[in-house]
Amino acid sequence: MPCNNMEAVIMISQEIEMIAHLFYTVMRAVTVNNSLNCNDIRGTETSGVGEGISQASVDSHTSPALSELVNGRESDTLTVGQEFPDARCFRDALVASAIASKFELTFIRSDRSRVTARCAADDCQWRIHASKLPDGETFQIKTLKGKHSCVWPERSSHRQANMKWILSCIMDRVRENINYKPKEIMRDIEQEYGVIIPYLKAHRAKERALESIFGMPIKDIVLNQAEVHNLENDLHTILDQRKKKPLKGSSVHCNLCRKAGHNRRSCLKLSHNESQASSLKEKNFHCMLCKQSGHNRRTCQCKVEQVWIR
Repeated sequence: MPCNNMEAVIMISQEIEMIAHLFYTVMRAVTVNNSLNCNDIRGTETSGVGEGISQASVDSHTSPALSELVNGRESDTLTVGQEFPDARCFRDALVASAIASKFELTFIRSDRSRVTARCAADDCQWRIHASKLPDGETFQIKTLKGKHSCVWPERSSHRQANMKWILSCIMDRVRENINYKPKEIMRDIEQEYGVIIPYLKAHRAKERALESIFGMPIKDIVLNQAEVHNLENDLHTILDQRKKKPLKGSSVHCNLCRKAGHNRRSCLKLSHNESQASSLKEKNFHCMLCKQSGHNRRTCQCKVEQVWIR
């Protein structure tokens, strides 16, 4: 097999491998984006979580008490004798109840065996206490004293509106729309819960939500999205180039320059010679040696013959 044909086969195989890799990467990215609209993605939230995810973001998705209270599926009031699976679930429910009832908390004691909190207002006598039952895990509200005599503004910041609570509010929306903007997060939380959060906290909450959904740090997500965009552009560029001009090393050969990939009509050497000849004719050069037009004495062929004869 000639050398040109071997080079052509190698180039074709390399381009086929590149196009296949680009196609696979683009289809994989499209599949990941389409899977965000599925409702059965909850299993990927707790498994395969990247190193960049904090423990708070993982706990917020596995805590039924916080998610149900935030989404309005539980009562906003806490009662004596109410039980919770563990201390973490009780604290989450207490935080959600405080935000819904528009008052802030001050934790007096908070450990694995007991939790005691009161209203953050100095003149308010509201107080709650819960402790662990003899089974070793279940938490139960033991005392709930006083009524709220404090007044809080309708819309303000809240000390318990931490990253974990914001994640429980926006996780479903980010899963449905990964382009959910921080300003939209701020607006929705203020309208629904009366809580004002800063832009930076909303931005970080969205990043952690994306990390939990994709299972990788946010910097890798951004790089992957940019890489997919670049690969799509490279794929379109390769396909456009294959349509515009024939592949170098194909069966088309030029009889003028003896190179493959083009014919005599599209040869650059021919077009260069023709353009040079036409430009010389247009300039109407006249040779002083041979008395002919179309060239000068420097490019005259008769001069070369005369020198050779001498």
